[in-house]
Amino acid sequence: MSSIPVDRGVAATAFAPRWLDPSAVTVLHAISDAYTASLGRSRRHLTTRLGQVERGRLDDAAFAAAVSAIDAWHDDIAGDGFHPREVRRVLFGEGARGGGPLAARERAAGTLGCSVVQLDQALFADLPPERLVRRRAELPAVGALVLAANQLLLEAALVQSDRLDLALTGGARALVQAIRATRLIVEVHERAAGTLNLSVSGPLSLHAETRLYGRALCRFVRAVQRAERWSICARRTASTGHSEVLVIDHRDPLPKPEGGPDRFDSKVELALYDGLLRHGGAWQVTREPAPLRSGDTWFFPDFLATHAETDLAIWIEIVGFWTPAYLTRKRELMSRSHGHPILYLVDETLGLDATALAVDAEVLLFRRRCAAKAVVSALARLAERLGSRVEAARRGDS
Repeated sequence: MSSIPVDRGVAATAFAPRWLDPSAVTVLHAISDAYTASLGRSRRHLTTRLGQVERGRLDDAAFAAAVSAIDAWHDDIAGDGFHPREVRRVLFGEGARGGGPLAARERAAGTLGCSVVQLDQALFADLPPERLVRRRAELPAVGALVLAANQLLLEAALVQSDRLDLALTGGARALVQAIRATRLIVEVHERAAGTLNLSVSGPLSLHAETRLYGRALCRFVRAVQRAERWSICARRTASTGHSEVLVIDHRDPLPKPEGGPDRFDSKVELALYDGLLRHGGAWQVTREPAPLRSGDTWFFPDFLATHAETDLAIWIEIVGFWTPAYLTRKRELMSRSHGHPILYLVDETLGLDATALAVDAEVLLFRRRCAAKAVVSALARLAERLGSRVEAARRGDS
């Protein structure tokens, strides 16, 4: 995987967040208990309970991230079936009749068909501090909450950046979709076999505290995290004028966002990927590698197989419904993509006509299920042919 260059000559101070470690588990349990004790009660009550939690070694930013990770599983409601405006209208009307506050509350509760306690809870429940806490779903395991809090800490740091430099292997489709969805300006300044290297300007390069851009940047980074291997170098200029750098990668304690390479388009793709991981030998496989370009068309192969000893890279594409003419056009199109070698895996059962298909070193036929060992053998044959071509070219040059 290509590394991200860091200018060692620039005075750099890391602004990396302090990841939550195993000692934070106790604090997360205490925060969770505070939420449990506040279910059906006001946000004001929850705030009081959270203020009583012992923070241990967590700093303010880490504690806030831990609270937000748990709060994401909660929301609030404006009262328990009673609209606050209607409660106030009835209560104030009863208060005008006299008899004191308690009598007015009891008469209002009778009119509304609720208890005095329910009336008190609903009276100002449309105000944020008085809204009632409700749990939307069961909390995940505490380990998942730690990772979620770390993700929030990362995003809080990234939205302060001037520039991001990224490299990733795998997950290219999700990344391209994120670029289109967020409309960020992303520069591809280098591309190695199966790896994308990109640069994107951070929020502060446009305007301080641009929340919309910051949210788009965080969505983009979550797409990057779906890759099998990735690294990010974020830079910002501190108030002192010095450059500060944050460097993180896929080995840091961060969650794997949903919708990433763990999801497969078909059972054939899933079985093949699993088989290649177990039986690939010297071939290292990457899902959704960097796209290939042919003219104005971008082409997304399913896998990239890289030989550990020779660094030979062969792209693998599983072909769905096909005709011989379709496959021929597809191969002609890709032959103009800088000569990248591609192995096509073609399911015989999905052919749309009975015309015979000319099979060669670049095409492997299978029926419904593609065996990984057969693919490895096909890769070896194609690699041998490519090696022969290189040797022949060398003899011609001499």
